[in-house]
Amino acid sequence: MRKLPYYKQFLYSIYSIKRLSAFRLLSIGNAIMYLFMLMLLSFAPRLIGEWMGTYNGNELASLPLPLPISFLFVYFFTTGYKFIEVSILAALGLLFVSFMKKNLSYKQLWVISAYAITAPTIALSIFEGFGSIIPGGAALLWLASATYLFLAVRAIPNPKQNK
Repeated sequence: MRKLPYYKQFLYSIYSIKRLSAFRLLSIGNAIMYLFMLMLLSFAPRLIGEWMGTYNGNELASLPLPLPISFLFVYFFTTGYKFIEVSILAALGLLFVSFMKKNLSYKQLWVISAYAITAPTIALSIFEGFGSIIPGGAALLWLASATYLFLAVRAIPNPKQNK
């Protein structure tokens, strides 16, 4: 599969499970760069919410650092957390693979997981950025991401058996 621009990867990962499953053929470096871009994009509602005064987190304003440095600190911390989340989700994908008898490596599952978290991450950041508190938001994020991953693994064709 040829590399698509990041905005197309973003759009496809939101609505096309078949394309999401095809992203397993992209390099891991592409998925890592995509995660950095996704986290930057997910920070936009938070920054707009802080600017408008509707964001309840106030983690940027509460740090004893200048705002740009606080932003970088929080950005890299949450991005690191997202990498851990993707790694755990890919490990869960190993269960899906064994259950469905698919032939996928952990690397491929990691790449698919990096794209499977797109819609839940953006949805949660929009709600939280504009002041809505979602009870169990983290659990909903995990459930939605796992569902995306499950559907993407299911969309991968079974290997052909030679007779």
